[in-house]
Amino acid sequence: MFNCRICKKELGKDHLYLKLNNCPLTDEFLDFNSDKKEYIKDISIFKCNFCGTVQNPCNFDYSSYYQDYQYSSGGSNFTKRFMLNYKDACVKLFRDLNGKEPRFIIEPGSGDGEQLLFFIDDKFQVCGVEPSQSLSDIANARGINTITSLFTYKYVRDNKKTNFDICLSSYTLDHCPDPLDYLKAANYSLNKNGILAIEIHDLEKIIKRSEYCLFEHEHTIYLSEKNIELILKITGFELCLANPIPERITRANSLIVIARKVSKPYELEKSQEIIEKNRSNFLVNSNQQKLGETIKELINRLDTWASSKGNKLVGYGAGGRGVMTLSQMKTGSKFLALLDKNFDNRNLKTPITRIPIVGPSAWKKYNNCYVLVFSFGYYKEILNDLISIGFNKERIISLESFF
Repeated sequence: MFNCRICKKELGKDHLYLKLNNCPLTDEFLDFNSDKKEYIKDISIFKCNFCGTVQNPCNFDYSSYYQDYQYSSGGSNFTKRFMLNYKDACVKLFRDLNGKEPRFIIEPGSGDGEQLLFFIDDKFQVCGVEPSQSLSDIANARGINTITSLFTYKYVRDNKKTNFDICLSSYTLDHCPDPLDYLKAANYSLNKNGILAIEIHDLEKIIKRSEYCLFEHEHTIYLSEKNIELILKITGFELCLANPIPERITRANSLIVIARKVSKPYELEKSQEIIEKNRSNFLVNSNQQKLGETIKELINRLDTWASSKGNKLVGYGAGGRGVMTLSQMKTGSKFLALLDKNFDNRNLKTPITRIPIVGPSAWKKYNNCYVLVFSFGYYKEILNDLISIGFNKERIISLESFF
């Protein structure tokens, strides 16, 4: 038995929402000549009947897993434009609420510091908190003050990380084994009326698209705007803005919420009272039986298309979407390679499907292949990159077209 990550109520078998079989860790890449056995387990997704949170309640050792994490999207011009807009939205709201400029910025899960660079350029004082030693080292070498740690309440309290004006993150909250602890840490670190900005995956879009690849071992909770508003409420925040950046310049399946600190977080008993009083306004209605069926239909569409391409098929994007999508396809191992600009000269292969991950220096030898673009949020940028080295535009297909 498990307990809900938010309201702490027991999750029984009747709370089971979805099950995916034999799933890998999306960032546990294998050395090309390695015989190492990767982590493979079923993913069971539950929906709490009390607070409505859809979640993966099973934990593994997150601290050691993220120590060696190396992925970065900072090489994308699309991402850089998004980060600039994200920064501007946070600064504007702080200025509007407080009548002054923010000064101190903290970013949990700050990676190699790409987002914080936009604040440094405007003379803000920044602090990154990143569990990956290699990414922290890169950030510090770039002059971005970064501490190697998970972002927890204990960390911010013990290290007196207080008096920040803005706490922002991207795809960090939904990786936390204890999301409430993360939000309590954010609350503790912020000044009164300080700004909390969170980018996560949008549960409603996942359901609409049957985007099963986002149900990962690494993702602990799946939230809609309604769900997160309730969770913010019990942790001392008031939702101010949802999706303040136009969708055309945000990343795929991005839900952005910006809130302000209004109180201290509530204790569990009071939190449960607040949930009980408000739950009817926040629960997301969805038919899990229908979701399971539409996921099967999506996988069948992908397999049918892949089967028709013979031995001239590659994917683009070695992030979670690519690894997880392939892991559930019968034809996943048919792909000759998985292209990704973050993986040049690293000699790695994907878990389960054992597909070589290929950086830009070797892309040309695949330019007569069909390409399935898993990183569809960057599709136009990827399309231009591939066409420029001889790929046929008509053979470059977005995963989004199968939804």
